[in-house]
Amino acid sequence: MWIRVMRERYGGDGLGERRWPAINARTSSLCKGIFAEIPEVGKAIGWELGSGTSIHFWLDRWCGEERLGDIAPDIMRLAINSKGTVDQFFQREEGAGLWSIPLSRARLTEAEAGQYVRMMAQVERYVVCPDRADRIIWRPTSAGEYVVKRGYAWWRERRMGTSPSYPKFKQVWKPKMPLKIKVFMWLLFQGRLLTKAYRSKWVANEPTTCALCDAAPETIDHLFCECIFVQQFWREVGQRTGLSTQFQNLEELWVAGRELERARQTGMTKEKSQVIVPAAAWTIWRARNEVIFRGATAYVENMRDMFGRLVRDWETCIAGGPLPRARE
Repeated sequence: MWIRVMRERYGGDGLGERRWPAINARTSSLCKGIFAEIPEVGKAIGWELGSGTSIHFWLDRWCGEERLGDIAPDIMRLAINSKGTVDQFFQREEGAGLWSIPLSRARLTEAEAGQYVRMMAQVERYVVCPDRADRIIWRPTSAGEYVVKRGYAWWRERRMGTSPSYPKFKQVWKPKMPLKIKVFMWLLFQGRLLTKAYRSKWVANEPTTCALCDAAPETIDHLFCECIFVQQFWREVGQRTGLSTQFQNLEELWVAGRELERARQTGMTKEKSQVIVPAAAWTIWRARNEVIFRGATAYVENMRDMFGRLVRDWETCIAGGPLPRARE
């Protein structure tokens, strides 16, 4: 569907690498997102050769992981037909087939000859089948079929890495706590909270100093992990819950929360252990907002009390009571 939408809007013959317009101020956020992912997603899309009439010989991935234009760029420049489809390079004679790539000159340099040999070694493993249609395939799956769930898993692995400590988002949405807090935690681990440093990308002359310690730029890692004031609060949380406070960034904070869940104190349920980090993080964010928007002064004692109230409210929910709203 998206191929049809983009082709209708931007044109193109559908062969080879698409040439999208440059991103500018008028480009919609949706199109910006699509354009940004095209180079990476293109590496996962390939072709299963059939008749060869829909596949660009040089620019599509149809005979291995690499495009022939990348394997043999000099040969592509020498080719008489540098824009042709696969079937135009395959000659069928008496039931047999032969690959033929006409070049603008017969004598090749040593480097060009090496590229030609490597290219032909790839191409000669394939045969054009006129009675079978070409098929687009999704390379990360063995069957070549695209499944949304697997496609998203592939994208997340490419963009966020395979670290086992990175949050699986079902663990963000599963705990019994207000939806507002779940959305907040999702934004936190996506790095999308509107901290001062994040806002400064779009707002000119935006002050970036941390609202709680006034000693360093307010990035997400600083606000929730590195800030001297916040570290005092985390020590209070650690003393009350057993949470390890030896973390320096969000990933290590996530690990500490998972370790608390596995090795929780006597009397602490698994469900309660799952809300400790969200309750503490929300308390930090609330305290920061009170300072910025209401001119309040942050105190560790007040934050400790707020954290305790949140955990008690959510414990009531875990025990079967009504789900409390997140306090504004």
